[in-house]
Amino acid sequence: GLKQPIQPKKEDAAEQQQLEKELEGLYNADQSDRKNKLFSTNKELYLQNEEKRAQRAREIYRLNQERKVVLSPLSSGYLAMIFQHRDKPEDYKVAYELAKKAAESGVQEARWLQAATEDRYLVSIGQKQKWGTQFQKTEQGWQYWGEIAPDEESGITDEMRAEMGVPKRSEQMAKIAEKYPQG
Repeated sequence: GLKQPIQPKKEDAAEQQQLEKELEGLYNADQSDRKNKLFSTNKELYLQNEEKRAQRAREIYRLNQERKVVLSPLSSGYLAMIFQHRDKPEDYKVAYELAKKAAESGVQEARWLQAATEDRYLVSIGQKQKWGTQFQKTEQGWQYWGEIAPDEESGITDEMRAEMGVPKRSEQMAKIAEKYPQG
């Protein structure tokens, strides 16, 4: 006959739930520091918070790689955002892997993050953006960060952008101006 699927032990399920809550908390703290512009008001605290989150994120990622913890699709998305907010190409690459896993597992919000982490990684290693998700503020206002590949070169179309939750190329600069109206 058919065997019953193996059920996780209650302790494992509780640990998994605790990990999920911890990752959601790390993500919410990351977003809060940005929303509240902590970098502008208390740069030292902001950098301390970032480093603490990054250390824990790296530890959880390592445990996942060693198959000691399992990341749900949503937790993969939370972890991806923390890696996305670091400053090294290897962190952006991890962010991309995690965001892709989350997006492919049905986390709709992770689709944009998958595109953004891919662009950030590419720019960080001196290559052109594909999707057009990375901007920086300059004296001339908001500009793309690094070069952006033409659609013919990248193979990315506006239809593909729409599937990923990324604005059409023709709308990108207007969207960034709308998001950051103070210039």
